[in-house]
Amino acid sequence: MPDSSSSKRNGQWLLDRLPENIRKQLTQEASDAIAAAAAQPVDPHPVDIRLSLPLPFRRVYLAVLAGSERRSPQRLDAESRRRRLVRAANIVFVVAVLILFYAGYRLATLLIDAMML
Repeated sequence: MPDSSSSKRNGQWLLDRLPENIRKQLTQEASDAIAAAAAQPVDPHPVDIRLSLPLPFRRVYLAVLAGSERRSPQRLDAESRRRRLVRAANIVFVVAVLILFYAGYRLATLLIDAMML
């Protein structure tokens, strides 16, 4: 089996994810076209922050991506229905971040006040 970096470069990774009965139905031309499309490099995001956070109960990841919007209005509409912004996990995350920022702000002001005495 080829190494994973070679597989990612040649697009074979996408074909490998297809069910075997679907792969068998593809012509060689269709397989080559899919592999070629999957192998094309994606333009990187100007902001691409990916962190793995080892929490006591399990490991989680945090990804922040930002850049110019290139998705079509139709795709934006479809994705907004599939990935709702207002979900319990999102609300908990935003509240936790706000609490952490406020705690950091309060700690900084308390330390500055203590230094001024």
